[in-house]
Parts: sequence; C-alpha cells; structure tokens
Amino acid sequence: MRKISFLFFIIFSCQLFSQTNYIDSVEQSIVNLSDEKQIKTILAIPYDKIIANTTKAEKLFLTTLSEAKKINHPEFEADISNQLALIYAFLGKYDKRLTYNLQAIKIYESIENKLKAGRTYGDLGFSMYRRDIKKAKFYMQKGIKLLKEKNDFVNLNPVYDNYGIIQEVSGNTDSAIYYYNLALDLKRNQSDSIGIPFALGHLSGAYLIKKDFKKAKEYLDESYFIRKNRKDIYGIVECLALYGDFYFAQENYKEALSWFTDCYHLAIENKYLQAGQYAAEFASKSYEKIGDFVNTIKFLKIQQTLKDSMLNMTTNKVIAQLEVQFETEKKEKQLAEQEIKITKEQLRVKQGNYTLIGLGLVLVFLLILGRYI
Repeated sequence: MRKISFLFFIIFSCQLFSQTNYIDSVEQSIVNLSDEKQIKTILAIPYDKIIANTTKAEKLFLTTLSEAKKINHPEFEADISNQLALIYAFLGKYDKRLTYNLQAIKIYESIENKLKAGRTYGDLGFSMYRRDIKKAKFYMQKGIKLLKEKNDFVNLNPVYDNYGIIQEVSGNTDSAIYYYNLALDLKRNQSDSIGIPFALGHLSGAYLIKKDFKKAKEYLDESYFIRKNRKDIYGIVECLALYGDFYFAQENYKEALSWFTDCYHLAIENKYLQAGQYAAEFASKSYEKIGDFVNTIKFLKIQQTLKDSMLNMTTNKVIAQLEVQFETEKKEKQLAEQEIKITKEQLRVKQGNYTLIGLGLVLVFLLILGRYI
C-alpha cells in the first residue's frame, strides 16, 4: 500500500510540475527565435495552460505586449491585450480586464479586422453582465452579428456559451439552454476538449434551475469526468462548485458543504478569487442551514474579504470611467463619420448643381448663338 501511494505521489507530482512549468518551457524554447516568431509562439499557448498559472502568464504577456509595441505590430498588440483581459478575469481584476478588452477592440476596428473585433465584443459584453445587463446583451449581440457575417463558428462557440449565461441571469432559462446547446454542438463538431465541459456544466446549471435533477446530474458528471481526465484545475474548481449547487438545491446541505469547502480551498490555492468567493458564500449558507453558526460567520467574513479585494470603490469608479470613455469615443466616432458622410453628400449635390448650371449656360449660349446665325 505504501509503495502504491508513493508511486501515485511521484506520478501526481510529475504531472503537477509539468503543468506548472509549461510557461517556463515556452519561454526557454523561444530564446533564439525572432521577435515575431516569439510572439506567435506565446500567443499559441493553450487557454488551459494560461489559466492554470495566471501569475506567470500575466508577467509573460505584459512583457510580450511591450515587444509587440516595439516592432509596431498592432494586431499582435490587440491579440496580447485579449489574452491579458482573460488572465485578469480569472484574477478578479475587472478594471484591468475591461482596459485590455477596450484596447483590443480599438485596435481591431482601426485595422478593420471584423472577425477578431466580433469575438472581443462578445468578451466585452460578457465582462459587463454583473453591472449592466442591457449593455452586456447589446455588445454580445453585436459580437454575434459580426461573427455570423464572417461564418466564424470557432469564435461563435464560446460567445454562444457566454450569451447563454446572460440569458440565464436574465431569467430566460429556456433561451439559455438553447444557446448552451448551440455552443455544445459547435464544440463537439470542433472537438473542443476544453470548451465541451464548459457547455455541459452550463447545461447542468440550467436544468438545476428547472428542477430537472436527473439531466442536471448527467451533464455535470460528463463535465467532471472530462475535466478530471484533462487535469484541468480551473474546470475541476468549477465542477466542485456545481456539485455543491446540485446538492444545495435538493436541501442536502451536508453533502453540499463538502463540495463547497473543497472548491474554496482549491480555488484559493490557484488564485481563482471569484470562484473562491462563490464557494465561501455558499459554504457559509450551508453551515447556517445545519446550525453551525461559528463556521457560518467564518466563511461569511472570508466571502466578504474576497469580494472587497476584487471590487472596491476605486475599482468600480475606474470601470465606470472606462465604460463612459469608450461609449463617448464610439459616439464621437459615429458623429464624425456621419458628418463626413453629410459633407460628401453636400459636395455631391453641389457638384450636381454646378453641372446643371453649366449645362444651362451652354444651352442659353447656343440659343443666343442660333438667333444670330
């Protein structure tokens, strides 16, 4: 038994070491490459490797952004900004997430890359749903429209998934299920091993709202199975929270508590503050339900501390200012474009008038000339 346990420890440690050092290995492998090839290699780092080590990823992408600016490559700047927005979303730094999302959109629009602008509008809208659901829907719909125009089903896949969340939060559970299924079909067709369990987890949550516990459990079990096999730490954290939700909804508070506390510890260990806050909140509620008021207060305080660390008054003010600035710039740009259009139309009308006047003068001249011939 000790031998088996020791062997398991070695295997687990090697896997953990490998995952933790993936970004280090990328940095080592690109030392002798040109600046452009280095940036392309960094941008190709898979999503799950980025969120598995957000601290190292943040440093790497900030450095890479500086390099992209040095070689004057706007599209690289926008691509890197999008990755930084992703990293800051998982770190719970919402003001920075918004800053980099907006930065990416401005660049994509300036270079007329509608495809990437569409995906980023989807991300921007999703980042707003906790503060302004109306704006969130507007930007996500704009993103979906741009992606549909380009038949970009790869990027429609996550945007549909996130739009389902917007619908669920708005109380439109059936609509949410529709978009989750759209996303899941695309993910399965694209063999998206990272995205499939996300859609499955979302479907589980939606069916839980409808009290269809059988379907909720089926989708959740499939999601958890995939994530454990992939050793997807963030995915496992999400599934632990979903299992907690599943048992909490059925008033099995002791079982729910087990999942929520496991979720909390794994989330904090990996700096997934939002997931940690959610797990702490529902651990507190579960303790309250079973009459353990000491731990109820303990986890309530933890939840509040995490919430304050992510969204303080200064951060909220910065986010509001960034959104207003972006909206103002968009309106000013639209007004400028409209003014140019009106000016061009006025010039066209004037040119038409001058042509008519010219033709009229020629006609008068010919009539006068005809009288003397």
